Amino acid sequence: VKGDSLLPVYEKLVLHNVSSLSLSMELILTEPFSLCETPGDPGRHRTKFFVLEDQRQSEFWVCFDPSLYKDLAPRIVDETLKINYLEHPQQDIVKLHAVVHFPSLHFSSTTVDFGCVQNCTETNKTVTITNCSPLPLSYRWAFLEDQNQTQIRLTADDQSTTQRPVHVEEAFDISPMYGVLQPQDQQLVTFYFFGHENISRAVVAQCSIEDGPTYDVQVRGEASAICYSLESTHLDFGSQLFHCVGEVEMCVRNSGKVGFEFSIIQLPSAEEDEGFDEDEGAPMKARNEGRDTQQLKGNSEQQERLRIRPGLPKVIPAMGYIGAGSEMHLRVLYLPGIPEVFEKQFQLQVAFLPPQEITLTGVGVIPRIRLNLPRNLSEECYSDVLQQAQAAVEAQRVRQELEHGIPVGRGPQEPADCAPTYEELIQLEVERLLVIENALRVPDRLLELSDQPSSLSQWQNLSK
Repeated sequence: VKGDSLLPVYEKLVLHNVSSLSLSMELILTEPFSLCETPGDPGRHRTKFFVLEDQRQSEFWVCFDPSLYKDLAPRIVDETLKINYLEHPQQDIVKLHAVVHFPSLHFSSTTVDFGCVQNCTETNKTVTITNCSPLPLSYRWAFLEDQNQTQIRLTADDQSTTQRPVHVEEAFDISPMYGVLQPQDQQLVTFYFFGHENISRAVVAQCSIEDGPTYDVQVRGEASAICYSLESTHLDFGSQLFHCVGEVEMCVRNSGKVGFEFSIIQLPSAEEDEGFDEDEGAPMKARNEGRDTQQLKGNSEQQERLRIRPGLPKVIPAMGYIGAGSEMHLRVLYLPGIPEVFEKQFQLQVAFLPPQEITLTGVGVIPRIRLNLPRNLSEECYSDVLQQAQAAVEAQRVRQELEHGIPVGRGPQEPADCAPTYEELIQLEVERLLVIENALRVPDRLLELSDQPSSLSQWQNLSK
């Protein structure tokens, strides 16, 4: 039925006595059904006694009154008409069935939860509504207002901000707000949330159907700032063999209510021309290979090593997503490539926030021993290296004097305990410079050997 007034519906019931005896009967039924003599008769009964003579029949009208249902909700009604006989215990039953149609909708969801979004951003979600009745319907949306309007929450840094009420239309919107649907038609309804700074709001969106029920949809949303924390922005690799890959773990914690994406930005340096944009040397974000899920697992014979470029930090994963209240442990790998002190930087980019610079430091060392036997270095072949080694040892001596205030004589000195002699210091520096020279000449070969953690003998071959 559709309209302002719901009228009763009548169906005829005929009882025929087929026996040779008269029957005394009682008819019993329940609301919303009743019995009457003629359609429209106001005298309706739930119970009726009468006697039906043999071979005679009697007619009644069964009335169904849908106006008893005030909620305007469609329903299927199944009841029974019971016929009791006073002369014997037999009972007959007549099934009664009625269907009430009101304009009605089916919702794919009655809750729209936007969660927590970033401050000053907009988001939306969709709900599908379906006209599940055989009647065309007209609908209209409205927000159920209350007197307790949500106030802007203040953080510790915003105590000076003036509080003001946030009205529902400032935080939420619906599109379309009204419409007409034919039977079995569907409509996508979009709910919008405008994340004003640090607000939290929950409202009820009511969908009213003309001549039909009203449906409630719970809508809530919250806005907050992106914030995260790092245990440290300095990663200390300490002393490590220059031909081996070192690893340090860095933990990024999402201390806020909003999830965010992050990525690693490699910074260019004078020695690192490849892997960066040629124009203006702009840093390039790590390639998708940073998202590889390769892990350094297994024993030394079977483990799968990532190819690490000497002198360039590699972060795994190089990009990702960290949910609210979660944390992610990043693996920072570094291959020195040459035996010297290193200090490298890369940047952690979180959402739109300014990049956070991360510094890693350490020193690449080479395995070597001291020999008390004289070494014969040809002046013709190693004159330049010897001069560089002498200059480096002299510079180290000057630094020691400035740091400790203890004069150290120039040139060869008498050994003190187990301290290396001047000649030994020169020899050690020569070895270091030769390794650096060879390492810089064969970077591709170094890269191949870096995949083999136990390849010390092959690295030693480079200096020959």
